[in-house]
Amino acid sequence: MMFGLLANSAEGASAFSYLFIILILISSAFVPIESMHGIVRSFAQNQPITPIIETIRSLLMGMPAGDGVLISVLWCSSILIASYIGSMQIYKNKMT
Repeated sequence: MMFGLLANSAEGASAFSYLFIILILISSAFVPIESMHGIVRSFAQNQPITPIIETIRSLLMGMPAGDGVLISVLWCSSILIASYIGSMQIYKNKMT
């Protein structure tokens, strides 16, 4: 919702999705983190998409997810709360 409030058109709002696509591409979704180099590896290890993907992968394969579930829930909750607060602030500013 926040990106829709920031954009002036539907095309502009869809452009914000590229941020999430980049996060998915620089995660463990397609290649193991161990095969990445330097800065890309450290970024991939410390971004929100990697623990979410690893948790889903573990649960679907019937393996223990360990503390990945808690980390994933914390990341998702944090993103949700930050998005809600940001959306409300943008909405209030646009209405005044």
